Amino acid sequence: MQPDNTDLWYQKAKILSQGKQYEEAIAIYDRLIALDSNHPAICDRGDALWELDRFESAIDAWDLALEHPFLAKERYQRQEIWYKRGLALINLERYEEAFFSHHHHYSHYPKLENPDDELIQLELQDADGWFSWGYFFICVELGHYNYREAAVLMQKAIALDPKHRSALSFCAYVMLKLKRYAEAVDYYERALAIEVADDEAIETAE
Repeated sequence: MQPDNTDLWYQKAKILSQGKQYEEAIAIYDRLIALDSNHPAICDRGDALWELDRFESAIDAWDLALEHPFLAKERYQRQEIWYKRGLALINLERYEEAFFSHHHHYSHYPKLENPDDELIQLELQDADGWFSWGYFFICVELGHYNYREAAVLMQKAIALDPKHRSALSFCAYVMLKLKRYAEAVDYYERALAIEVADDEAIETAE
């Protein structure tokens, strides 16, 4: 690979990634980064590693990208890296770090200075906090369809509050999207049972 044809190699790697040939793409990204440590392939390398479920390596790649000056003014791209980084951390069950990453992504969240912020501790002790966090991964308005990670967080909410009807309903929906049909039916039945019990309680009170 010569420095004067790196653009062609970069485009080839992107095409390989689109064709789900991630290992081949990563090999090219590595060569591009060896030639230029500031090459935007750093971000693409993290994405390819994510697709292979190599979460630790993906996080390392994205952390390196976040430190590079070429991303300093790319606010959208930086936000996307923080978002994907948080997803990877969820899959590693490193929830506080993941929560911290997503505070960087969502502009309506207050800025947190470190992963030990008291707000994280507070929200992760509350079923509604887990539910709200998981909901954003299936929020069509934001273009998010990360069902695998949403399922994990909805289940965390349900573990804290087994009668959280919204979490049960959305967990059923997520399981349906993941084609985990038996689990979807179970969550729907649990949500319906709570709804029926609530209706009966209201009728009794009246």
